[in-house]
Amino acid sequence: MRIARLFPSFGVAQVLQAVTGFLVARFLFPNEYGLWSLFAVVLFYSAQLHLGSINLMHQEVPFFLAGKDSAAAQQVTNFAFTLSLTNCVLAAVLICAAAVLWRPAAASLLQLLLLAFLVIAQELFVFVNYWLRAYQRFSVLSSYLNLYACCNLVVVAGLGWWKHLTGVLLGYVITSAGVAVCFILRQQIRVAYRLRMPDWKSLVKAFQLLLWTMMFIFLTTLDRVFISWRLGMLALGLFGVSLLLSNLVYNTADVVLQVLFPTASSLAGSRQSPQSIARLLLNSARTLSYILAVVLGLGFLLLPAAVPLLLPRYALGIPAARIVCLGLAPLVLAQLLSVSPVVSGKLNRCLLVQAAVLMVKMISLLALRNLQLTDVALVSSLANVLYLLAMLATIPASIWDRYRSLASVAAPWALVAAILLIAGMLENPVRLSGVNALLPSSVYLLLAPSSLWLMYRHTSGVLHV
Repeated sequence: MRIARLFPSFGVAQVLQAVTGFLVARFLFPNEYGLWSLFAVVLFYSAQLHLGSINLMHQEVPFFLAGKDSAAAQQVTNFAFTLSLTNCVLAAVLICAAAVLWRPAAASLLQLLLLAFLVIAQELFVFVNYWLRAYQRFSVLSSYLNLYACCNLVVVAGLGWWKHLTGVLLGYVITSAGVAVCFILRQQIRVAYRLRMPDWKSLVKAFQLLLWTMMFIFLTTLDRVFISWRLGMLALGLFGVSLLLSNLVYNTADVVLQVLFPTASSLAGSRQSPQSIARLLLNSARTLSYILAVVLGLGFLLLPAAVPLLLPRYALGIPAARIVCLGLAPLVLAQLLSVSPVVSGKLNRCLLVQAAVLMVKMISLLALRNLQLTDVALVSSLANVLYLLAMLATIPASIWDRYRSLASVAAPWALVAAILLIAGMLENPVRLSGVNALLPSSVYLLLAPSSLWLMYRHTSGVLHV
């Protein structure tokens, strides 16, 4: 019910952010967008400078509140705020120093200084985001994300049109810091800057949660780092279509994780069994798989029509984006299922699985010859499937239950694959734009939603775990 209440407004926020992303990509030249993609990697990793303390707050606060221990919850909150703010300020100082002493030829001094300020503003925004999740104020979280998305659309896109990459960085600094401070005051978020460290056990747990998040970031950013190394900035810019699509799917599906992670932690705090937590996550993954099948199947067919119209400079990235589109679902579902070992005290097992998948993906990318963007996209998608299978293997259930879970997740994709084959017969192999691309999409819309709904209803008793 919480997901159902949060999803509509959360979806609107993601659509607005996706529109902002498309406008930024349209205003920037491919080489500028390639530099922005590298800045995004820096921001991804800078967002983890809290060293797991924010993740610890996300997990421990619902646990303590379920046990009626508000003092312990406040202590964890203060620790997260102090550590994240301290480390981000230090990182910003280092970026400023690097901007003065050494910087890439493609980046200006002002751009790197704005990047330094954005590191701090982003971390403040993330802290408020996770605070609202941890204290399960989901209606306020919805307003928070909607306001941020609206401000981004106006400020970031406007400044990006005016000053290109410099304007984009300035816009994100203004919106991230402004919205975060506004909600700290409105919600009367009580935080204290205290350098007192918690016990060693809490530090270890925070670092493990950091590794859990970092492993996911490694899996999602390895592609762009590899492309920038082997193919250059222009190719990375063309891969931007796939990045925009990935961000839209991750951020939209994250609404499920935002609700289920603190809920699963509360169940663990109330001494529920690991099997009951796993059952909650498996049933949620099954429902999410049907939703992703409808959306991503349609995206696969619409990309040849949408990209030439919205982002004509990036048309060469369409084949890779179509492969990435179909490979996103296993990654999202695997990350959702990874919550089970995290809240059940088996985080080390989850980390080993993530590290193994990351190593396989890295070796596969390095083994590629005559590299193309489509090759990178295919390796990434196959690694996502491997990640999902590995996470299913960690679920505390019998072999038969795991098989039923895999079948319930894979069933909608088998049906979508058949419908895509039918719709693909109507594609014009010479001209994949305009009406020629909309015809397969129309056929898909006629067949897929109703067929998947019937399958979902009639297999619930057989496949429901």
